[in-house]
Amino acid sequence: MPGCWARRLLILTTPVLPAMVVACSPREATTSPAAELHLAATPSYSIKLKIGPVAAMQGMTTIDQGLPVNHHLAFHIFRTSDGARVTDVRPTLEVIDQASGAARSIPAEQHSVFTLACLETAHLAPDLHFGDDIHLANGNYSFRVNVGQETGIFRDIVVK
Repeated sequence: MPGCWARRLLILTTPVLPAMVVACSPREATTSPAAELHLAATPSYSIKLKIGPVAAMQGMTTIDQGLPVNHHLAFHIFRTSDGARVTDVRPTLEVIDQASGAARSIPAEQHSVFTLACLETAHLAPDLHFGDDIHLANGNYSFRVNVGQETGIFRDIVVK
């Protein structure tokens, strides 16, 4: 069957894209209409926090605190002095459940949540951000993004 051999040859000779290209393009998380954008500022930084659907990417967290992840959180940090994107920092995040007061800190050395810088291809331009997939139950939250000695606070964020 010549058609069968042609398909096999096509499969064997078709170049495979590196996994990293697929792994670092959370397009659905940042361009999805369901993604929510929140803004905070410190004296030196402007911080954008996006909360959206899970970004199924290689190397991303799939289980968080024993539960399957259900949201992708990403944040972008810019210098207020010139608007330049900040990429040379080690930010940390604190998530506070407003109903219970329970808080959890995500330290910079923890790679699984919030310290992975991903290169995405949204809008066909490189977009360096910090983030990961995380489990958040429905409710109201506050987020504290610590950049050096400064903290951006996002209050009364409803997560569904």
